[in-house]
Amino acid sequence: MAIDTNVDDPIELPADFADHLAAVGNLETTPGTLAAYWAQFADHLAASDQTIEAADMYTEEPTRHEVHVDGHVHYSPCVVDALTAAELEGHTPVTVRSVDPVTRTPVTFTVGDEAMDISPADAVISFGVAPSIPALESTDESIFSWMFQADASSVSAAFCQYINAFESRDTYDQWRADTTGKTVLVQPQTVRAFVQQYVDLD
Repeated sequence: MAIDTNVDDPIELPADFADHLAAVGNLETTPGTLAAYWAQFADHLAASDQTIEAADMYTEEPTRHEVHVDGHVHYSPCVVDALTAAELEGHTPVTVRSVDPVTRTPVTFTVGDEAMDISPADAVISFGVAPSIPALESTDESIFSWMFQADASSVSAAFCQYINAFESRDTYDQWRADTTGKTVLVQPQTVRAFVQQYVDLD
């Protein structure tokens, strides 16, 4: 299924998820929408004078999240990292292949300049965070500052295991029933629109 990536409608966060995100992340304000949360991340990234490159989204260890580009396969810690890398590679199309953690069905995103092809057509993405982040429990540091300094394994434990692609809402619901983290379902086109807020394509 080909989809437009221009997403203007705000994605309101369930109150319990938003409160949890603010509490474990030491956020000054509770984000009312997913767009507000992503905007905070983009602001912190800009203030840090750091840039993100495609290589930053890859890991040497094989994962369920692959980025296929120029005949090479790269691995990412989570599907959002893989979609970010697809934007940062600088040319299209780039294919992101993830695996549903419940059914092991491949979920494929072919990222073009203006649209993204998704297979299966009903695929969705989870965005979530761990029940707690011990490194932040007794500090005033926000999760965004921490993410730029923490080692990859810490970030993966806090976020990556809760950020997955699913072949459908049904398998997401099955997985959510057993996960310990707090998660929310997001449409793939919305994820891409948010990613485009903070990647530097120049």
